[in-house]
Amino acid sequence: SLPERISLNRADHILTLAERLKLVIARSGLSVGDLAAEAGVHKCTLMRVAKGTRGMQTATLAAICRVIGCTSDYLLGLSDESGIRVGPNFLPPGRTPEDGWLP
Repeated sequence: SLPERISLNRADHILTLAERLKLVIARSGLSVGDLAAEAGVHKCTLMRVAKGTRGMQTATLAAICRVIGCTSDYLLGLSDESGIRVGPNFLPPGRTPEDGWLP
C-alpha cells in the first residue's frame, strides 16, 4: 500500500510540482526561458507547469531533472531530498563555471 503522505489527487501533485519547480529554477540561477531552451521544451509549457495550471510529460520531467540536476521524486513530491548537489566540486551536466552557473 502507499504511504499516507502520498496523495492520489492529481491536483495535489500538480501544485507540489509547481511549487518545487519554481524552487529549483530559482536555485539553479537559470531563467525559465533558459531552462526551457536547455531542456528542449516550450517556455510557455514550463511557465504553465510552474503556475500549477498543467502537469508535465515524463520526457519533460526527465529533461528538467537532467538540466537542473535534481531528482524526479523531489519534483513530484515523493521525496524531500532534491538530489541537488551544491558546492565547488559539482556542476550539473552541461554547466561550467564560465557560463555563470551558481549553486
